[in-house]
Amino acid sequence: MINEHDSIDWSSMSHAYGPASDVPAWLREMAAADSNVRDKTLGHFYSAAHHQGDVYACTTASLPFLFALADDPAAPDRASIVELLLSIGRESVDRDDDGIRFAPDGTISTACADSAAVMRDHADAFVSYAADPDPGVRRAACGVRRSRAWVSSSTTPSARSDNRTPAGSRPSRACSVTLQPRAEP
Repeated sequence: MINEHDSIDWSSMSHAYGPASDVPAWLREMAAADSNVRDKTLGHFYSAAHHQGDVYACTTASLPFLFALADDPAAPDRASIVELLLSIGRESVDRDDDGIRFAPDGTISTACADSAAVMRDHADAFVSYAADPDPGVRRAACGVRRSRAWVSSSTTPSARSDNRTPAGSRPSRACSVTLQPRAEP
């Protein structure tokens, strides 16, 4: 999947600092063996394609590739990818308030709504991450409890950390996930 990103016209999209033509290289480098390269690349992605929590069309276009990385047991540092996905999901839902959003170029943007829809389509992946053999991925998946709004199925994953931590920080122990009926609004 990661090699398919060349079929997307990234230069037609933008992020916080201009054309998103650099996003495919960042997606490739997120799978690099060198942890320094991965850390630098995640920093670039957060800084530009998810700048201050913003969600751009290039952020939405990145989601299938980010899910492919998070789903690949051979990919290094999957926990960081799961955390990035949770951040994108949380911000997409928080900002998808049916209000009009504008991209940096002044055009109307549907990136939040589009990203929220992708996250809803992949909600079950977070249940799998919470049961992953990698304890880092399991801890990262506990963030689901803060991002439940984008789960839209008949069941809702409920994650609870063994030791409660402030929002946005990593729990230091494993968490458990159970499926509970979704409360009706």
